[in-house]
Amino acid sequence: MRQAVAMGLLALGVAACHKSCSYSGSTSISYGGDAGTLSLSSPVDASVDARAATPPRETDAGGVPARFAGVFHLQGRVDEVNLALDRGGTFHWRLFFCDAGNLSCGRWVTKGALLVLTPTGTSETMDWVDAVSFAAQVTHVDVAEHGGHLEMRAYRPDGTSFAQVWLPGRVCAVCSGAAGGGPTTPPVPCDAPFPSTCP
Repeated sequence: MRQAVAMGLLALGVAACHKSCSYSGSTSISYGGDAGTLSLSSPVDASVDARAATPPRETDAGGVPARFAGVFHLQGRVDEVNLALDRGGTFHWRLFFCDAGNLSCGRWVTKGALLVLTPTGTSETMDWVDAVSFAAQVTHVDVAEHGGHLEMRAYRPDGTSFAQVWLPGRVCAVCSGAAGGGPTTPPVPCDAPFPSTCP
């Protein structure tokens, strides 16, 4: 009898969360056991669709989880900042502001429903973009997909972190054409190739 009541309550809870559940705070997504237990928590604050809270299974030919495939750009920048996951577990991002820029590469791994970006080789940190620098040092970046965009949290060596939103599609800088001139307006969507030049 108790088991039947418990199963009924469980079914009621699942039905109530069929369309959407939300969470926030500091947690990690984990899966385990034949009972299909799921604990939600992520360093990326997000509202998560219950139907999307499953480990990514569909992949492209290079093993990239389908919902993380393609090129993404950093929201709210006047510079061109694009990122893509590459085959074989690598990623690359590039910042370009007409007269200068930066390119950085790293590794990616899946962790439940998240991706984690890390440095290559034996490096403990990697270049990343923050509000003031295009070579900020971070130890890793947690990535969650939500509604077609990526929500990221980058961690500095001192343990502090910052959040970012990356939107789908590549953007290109709009340059003045003058020597030493930077972007004249925010970047615009473009279809230019974004190949990896990482080793």
